[in-house]
Amino acid sequence: EEKKLVLFTDGRALEFFEAGKGGPDGSQYNASVLFEGGYRRLQGMRLQKDGGCTDREQLVIDRAVYMSISDPSRAQDVTAEVNELILRHGSDNFTARRELNEVFGDPAWGDEKKLVVVKGQKTLQFLEVSKGGPMNRQFNLDPLSQYLVVVLAEF
Repeated sequence: EEKKLVLFTDGRALEFFEAGKGGPDGSQYNASVLFEGGYRRLQGMRLQKDGGCTDREQLVIDRAVYMSISDPSRAQDVTAEVNELILRHGSDNFTARRELNEVFGDPAWGDEKKLVVVKGQKTLQFLEVSKGGPMNRQFNLDPLSQYLVVVLAEF
């Protein structure tokens, strides 16, 4: 059975095949053509066979605010807390599957709240689980990263 790995970004796809079946002779696959302007070096990241990463620079966010949706004045800056949680639990599950109120407290009792996280020009917003947030409580900040996050397929 022929296997391939397909990477997607910004509506473009790139396919990789096994060595000897159309893939490279070595174990390096070049995904740089998926990035704007051709080459962009993926620095600070080494992929392992199991799909994990080593020597990856830690994501540090610029700003995070946990706030009322209906009254933005009822908010608290949680930037330091989010960056500490990323160091402790990683960026793909930084709350360790805990509810936002459990992690940050309740800045607006009785109001629906959201967490707004900013890194450079990118912004992510997370709702409370009961209001449409991730049912598995996995709040993932990886889309803010400058790195390509890939789940490796073993050929």
